[in-house]
Amino acid sequence: MGKRNLQRLLAQSANLEELIAIAAEFRPLHRWLPISHATAWHRLQKFGARGRGAIPRNGGALALARELTEAFPDVARLDARGAANILFAWASLRFREGPMEDLCCHMEKIIAECKPQELSNVIYALGLLQHKEALWRSACSEAQRRAEEFVAQDIWIMLWALATMRHRDRKLVDALARRAQAQLEDFQPQGLANLAYSLGLLRMRQPRLLRAIGQSMTQARFEQLSEQEMAILVYGMALLRHRDAGFLSSVCRSVLQRLPEWQPRGVSCFFYSLGLLGFRQEEFFHQACLQLRGRLPSFNGQDLSNTVYGLALLELDDADFLRALALEATGRLPEFTGQGLGNVVYSFGLLEHPCPALLTAVAQHMPLRFDDMTEQNISNIVFAMGNLCFTSLPLLKALAPMLLQRVHEFTPQGLCITAYGLVMMRLSEDDKPLMRSSVRSSAQKAVRSSGVGGVTVGERVSGWKENGPGLFQTRVHPRKRHRRQVRRGAPSSWQQRAYLVGCHHKSGTELLRHIMMRTFDVLGGMDSCNYNTTGGQLTSFSPMRSDCQLHPARLRYDNHVSGEVIQELRALTQHAGGFRGVLTVRDPLEMVVSAYVYHHRGNEPNTGLGMNIAQMGPEKGVPEMARRMIKTVHYMVDAYKVAPPDMYIIRFEIITNSSKNFNRTIQELHTKHV
Repeated sequence: MGKRNLQRLLAQSANLEELIAIAAEFRPLHRWLPISHATAWHRLQKFGARGRGAIPRNGGALALARELTEAFPDVARLDARGAANILFAWASLRFREGPMEDLCCHMEKIIAECKPQELSNVIYALGLLQHKEALWRSACSEAQRRAEEFVAQDIWIMLWALATMRHRDRKLVDALARRAQAQLEDFQPQGLANLAYSLGLLRMRQPRLLRAIGQSMTQARFEQLSEQEMAILVYGMALLRHRDAGFLSSVCRSVLQRLPEWQPRGVSCFFYSLGLLGFRQEEFFHQACLQLRGRLPSFNGQDLSNTVYGLALLELDDADFLRALALEATGRLPEFTGQGLGNVVYSFGLLEHPCPALLTAVAQHMPLRFDDMTEQNISNIVFAMGNLCFTSLPLLKALAPMLLQRVHEFTPQGLCITAYGLVMMRLSEDDKPLMRSSVRSSAQKAVRSSGVGGVTVGERVSGWKENGPGLFQTRVHPRKRHRRQVRRGAPSSWQQRAYLVGCHHKSGTELLRHIMMRTFDVLGGMDSCNYNTTGGQLTSFSPMRSDCQLHPARLRYDNHVSGEVIQELRALTQHAGGFRGVLTVRDPLEMVVSAYVYHHRGNEPNTGLGMNIAQMGPEKGVPEMARRMIKTVHYMVDAYKVAPPDMYIIRFEIITNSSKNFNRTIQELHTKHV
C-alpha cells in the first residue's frame, strides 16, 4: 500500500517543494520501486529547471537530484518508459552526474519496446546531451523503421536533435519529412518553425515539405507565430535557398504590421535571411528602414552588421537608414567582433555608399584590433575602403608591418583583394575606373602566366565582391552568380572522381588543408566545397565555405568528418567513378593537450571547446578539455574505421616527425591517392 501511495503522490505533486517533501517522507530512496524513481525524475524535470533548462546549482532541486542518483536502482529493472523518462529528465536538467553509460547501454537493449513519444524523447535527450554513442545509432535506426507512427511534436524534436548533432541521415530525414507533410495541419507554430530551421541547419532540402509549409501559412497561423519562430522559419528556408515569393510576401506583410514589437535580433536575422534569398521587396524595406532608423541604438554590434549585410546582398541603398546606421556604428566600434567590424565596412563597400566618418573611426580603431581579426576580416575591410576611395596614411603605415608578419595566413584570394584595396585607397575618385581596368588587366596576365588558367579576372573581381564575409555563414551573392569558364579537353585521371579531404580539430587540419590546396592548385583545381560550411577552401580560386549540399563540387573538405559522411559519399559516387580521399588521425591524448594549449592562449574563446578554458589551469583545464573533445575523437575513430580503401590515412605523429617522413608520406599520397 505504501509503495502504491508513494507512486500516486509523486504523480500528483504540484510543485518542487511538494516533491521534495514527499521524498523526505518516504526515505530511504533506495527502497523505492524503479517506476517511482522514474516518476520522481520526471516531476523534478518539470519543476526544477531554470533558464535554458539547467538545474540550479544550489537549493533543493540539486540536493534531491543527487539523492536520487545515490539511490539509483539497478538499470536492468527499468522498463522502456521509465528509462526514457529518466534520460529525458537528465538531458532537460543538463544533469550529468547520473550513471549515463549504464542507462544508455540498457536503453539500447530495449529501444524497440519504446512507444513513439518515448523514442522521440530519447533522440531529443541524446541531442541535448550531445551523446552520439551506440544508443544514438540504434534509436535513429528504430525511428526510421517506425516513422509512420510519429505525431507532429515527435517529428520536429527529432529533426532538431539531428540538426544539433550534425547527423545527416538522409533516409531518416526523408522518412520524417514525408510523415511531417502528411500531418502538417497538426503542427503548432513552434513546430513548423523548428521543422524548417532544423532542415536548414542540416542543409538537407525537402522542397515538397517546404512548399507545403509555405502554403499552410494562413493569416491566422502567421498571427500565432512569435517573433523568434517567424525569424527562424524564414532563416531555415534561407539556408536551403528555398525562395517562395508568395510566402515571403505574406511574411513581409505580417512582419511590417508587428515590427514595433520585434527585437533587434529578430529584425537583423530577418533582413539577413531575405538577403540570402535575394528577395527584394522595396516597399517593405522602405517602410521597415523608416521605422527602424530611430531604434538603431538598441541594436548590438552583431545586429547592426547582419542588418546592413542583408541590405548589401540585395543592393538596397536606403541613404537615410545607412547614414543613421553608419553613425551608430561609428561610436560603438569596441562592441563589434573582428568579424562584425569587417562585415559592416564590407557592406558599405559593396553598396559603394560613402561613410567617411565611419571609415575614419575604423581606420583609427583597426590597428588596436589586429590580433582578434582574421585575414578575411582584414582583407574585406581594406577592399571596402579601397572600393570607396578612402585613404588613411596612419592605417597604411600600421598595415604594412602587420601584413608582412602575417602574410602566411592570407589565402591567394585574400592577398589579391588586399592588394587591390591598398592600391585603390591611394587613388582619387577620377582615377578609380581607370585603375580598376589596369589592375584587372595586370591580374589577368598574372593568372594566365601562372598556368592555372580557367577564370577570367572579371569573374574573379566579381567573385571578390560576391564571396564577402561570413555572418551566420559565408554565401555567394544571390543576385550575381557567374559561371567559371574552364579549359576544355580530356579530363585527367584525378578529375574523373570526387575527392574528400577529412580531418578533425587538432589532428593537423591546417597542415593537411594547405598541403591539399597546393596540390590541387598545381593540378588546376578550380572549385571546392565544405561540409557544414566550416574550414577553408581547397583551391585558391574556390569561394570560402561553399556548402557541399547546396553547391556540390568534386573537391570536398570536412574538418569534422564522420564515418557517415564517408559512407554517404561512397554510395553517391559508386556508379560515377568512385572517390578518393585523405584523412589525418592523431593520438587522442595529444589532441586533448594540444586543444587545451590552443584554447588556453585565448584562441576561439566563444566556441564550445574554448569557452572559459583560458581561465583554467592545467589541473582543471585538461580534464575539462578531454570531456569536450570526446565527440571530436569519436568522429575521428568512426571515420578511421570506414575510410579504407578509398582514403589514405596520414598519421600526424609520423608526418611531423621528420622531413624524411614528411616527404615519404606526401610522395605516397600523391602516387597512390591523387
